[in-house]
Order: sequence, then C-alpha cells, then structure tokens
Amino acid sequence: MMKIAILLTLTLIATEASAQYQSRTYYGPSGGVTGRSTTSSSGQTTFYGPTGGVTGRAAPSSNGMTTFYGPSGGVTGRVTTSPSYRY
Repeated sequence: MMKIAILLTLTLIATEASAQYQSRTYYGPSGGVTGRSTTSSSGQTTFYGPTGGVTGRAAPSSNGMTTFYGPSGGVTGRVTTSPSYRY
C-alpha cells in the first residue's frame, strides 16, 4: 500500500514535468534506492524499481493515467488523476 501511495505521488509530480529530459532517484527511510524515474522531452515518464525493471509509465497523452507493471511485465493496475473541478 505504501508503494502505491509513493508511486501515485510521483505520478502527480511527473505529470507536471517540464518539456525537458529529467532523471530522478528515490530513496527510502534507510537511505537505500527504492526507485528511479526518467521523463523524456515529450513528457512521458517511466518509473523503475530498485532492480531497474519498469514499474510504471505515464504520458501527457494518456489524460492523467499511469499504468503499473509487475515483475513479469504484465499490467497490474492503472490510476487516473481526477480532473479539476469547477465551481
């Protein structure tokens, strides 16, 4: 559950990334690497687990959807950010 919350937070941050290549490294409470992400100049973000395998992808063209992948590469879930509400 904690990993999903962290990935969701990272997804929200990644969807607002500027249009330049970015690479980030994420660390856990003990200081060990828990994951990495790269954002291409087109805004697509790829998330990697601690062993380097792809764990998720988000793209500007996906309307706020992030797709998560398991160790075998199959889709394990999707999260969509809520649109802004107008009052």
